[in-house]
Amino acid sequence: MENSIAYAEIFEILSYMDKQLVMKIPIEILEMIKRERKKDYVSKIDKNDLFNINNVSKQARNIFAYLNFEYWATEEERKILSKIYLNNEKIQEEKKKQEYYEKYNKNIFEPKTQANDIASIETYVPVEPNKELYIKKENIFDKIRKFIKNFLNID
Repeated sequence: MENSIAYAEIFEILSYMDKQLVMKIPIEILEMIKRERKKDYVSKIDKNDLFNINNVSKQARNIFAYLNFEYWATEEERKILSKIYLNNEKIQEEKKKQEYYEKYNKNIFEPKTQANDIASIETYVPVEPNKELYIKKENIFDKIRKFIKNFLNID
């Protein structure tokens, strides 16, 4: 669905462009764009402002950037575009790393919350070897007994 809209936008932009420039694109690709486009799509593209970022989808801009790089750019322009694309890719990777870090890395030195305190009180004791575990919660008497044993260094 999204591809067909992007192809429809590309098809419309190409229809406004110089025919000699369009014919630099291989016929197979032009036919694929024509075949895969959404035929009943009504775009917001202004004929006088073809490349307005608000009028064209991101996917259509990406396809157009590919067409420009592959079929219209000179060697010098390709070198410049390659550097720009690599830089943009690095920026996107850094954003992804930052988002991952913010999402999954939690500060282990933060003070424990009440939920963490409750979890530390619970101990896991096996019923039998190689069997499921159950949770044993310490009651107040067990806590007092444990405190006294630790205080007197009794094992």
